Amino acid sequence: MIGRRLPIVSGILYLIAQVAGALLAREAAVLTVGKLPAYHAGGPWAEGFGFAFLMLTVVAVSDKYVPRAGTGLAIGAALAAGLVTSKGIINPAIAVAMGQALSPGTWAPLVSAVVFTVLFTLMELKGGPQEQGAGASGG
Repeated sequence: MIGRRLPIVSGILYLIAQVAGALLAREAAVLTVGKLPAYHAGGPWAEGFGFAFLMLTVVAVSDKYVPRAGTGLAIGAALAAGLVTSKGIINPAIAVAMGQALSPGTWAPLVSAVVFTVLFTLMELKGGPQEQGAGASGG
């Protein structure tokens, strides 16, 4: 929504669906395995930078800097890199579902999403990848 790639109403519905899905998944896990072990979010810097890997990749994919065939791999690798480097949650919906609504697992990724989307937009090459590629091909 911040990068104007998703309309506000769609974005709000997406956020609601994310939290509802995380809560349903948690309840399904409790019904399946019983009590879940406690898990705590990483610190604010870890959560923020872990999420930044994912956010920058999603923005690059949505702006078509990544070939279509590689988008799933790029986003999956960014998610894995974010989780491994942060040892955190990096998903506010999951943090809420795990009872950590006020932890860095909730607010740090949201702040990171805004900051890194704005930075990417400011640093992005003028015209985007499609126009630059068209000029180079001569056709």
